[in-house]
Amino acid sequence: IKYFIFFILVCLLGLVSSSYSDKTYYLVKERRNWTDAKSHCEQNYTGLTLVHIVNSTVQEFVTQMLQGKIYPNGVWIGLERNMLFPCASWMWTGGPYVNYSEWNSSFPVDPTSQYCGKLVGNGSKWLDSYCSEELPFICQVSLSLNTTSV
Repeated sequence: IKYFIFFILVCLLGLVSSSYSDKTYYLVKERRNWTDAKSHCEQNYTGLTLVHIVNSTVQEFVTQMLQGKIYPNGVWIGLERNMLFPCASWMWTGGPYVNYSEWNSSFPVDPTSQYCGKLVGNGSKWLDSYCSEELPFICQVSLSLNTTSV
């Protein structure tokens, strides 16, 4: 029944999933602001969060996952920084700071009021954005965790 529920969610929400290494990635085509996208990942599946692109291998995998799909304004990833400190470092949801990066040449667009990160273009570059922008998003889960629908 768990897989039947997952299949229904995939069909209804327009999810696309791909697995790589120890993680499964879900592209959710529904457009949400960054906070709602993060909540969707966390509330609908055990152990999911917005994708963390921690190295070039994950970057290449996610770029391949988006190949042939057109998202002119980008897709949300798990990049964030503290709103209280304009000079705060970028980090992945849950706390690890960004060590590997693929920032777009126009980064930062607005360092004083853009606190969320997205993939732009063909999915190969990152850009800061207003968290209120509504975009598709990518969730990730470790394959070692049990994914169950809430």
